Amino acid sequence: MGPARVVLRCAGGAVVAELPRAHAAGLFAGAIAEPPIFRYRLRAEGDRGLVEFDDIYSFPPVLGDLDAHLLAEGRHLEAYKVMGAHCRKIDGVDGISSPCGRPMRVVSAWSANSTNGMVGAAQCEFARTSA
Repeated sequence: MGPARVVLRCAGGAVVAELPRAHAAGLFAGAIAEPPIFRYRLRAEGDRGLVEFDDIYSFPPVLGDLDAHLLAEGRHLEAYKVMGAHCRKIDGVDGISSPCGRPMRVVSAWSANSTNGMVGAAQCEFARTSA
């Protein structure tokens, strides 16, 4: 069983929006009237208590415009530094970046108690590695 309620909080702690349940399996989704990219965290409340965590989509893209341009031209001399999964620290959060958007499995505090310990694959650019 997943969370009963999920809220989106800005970096300062204020609640920006409460996300409505989009699916009975525990999917929460919603639209907000904020800038397209800003630092936020998600707070989930349910039968396992209260858990606050970073959302993978709250981090800025890790592949810059120049990298994309050079890769498209086939002239990027250090593609190994920007492609594939790499351990990084972004905004003070340790994690794994994947600029290609490859599916990654992410373990969270909610999924740690599930039967298989994993959540579904996520198209992500940055996944937090520690709680």
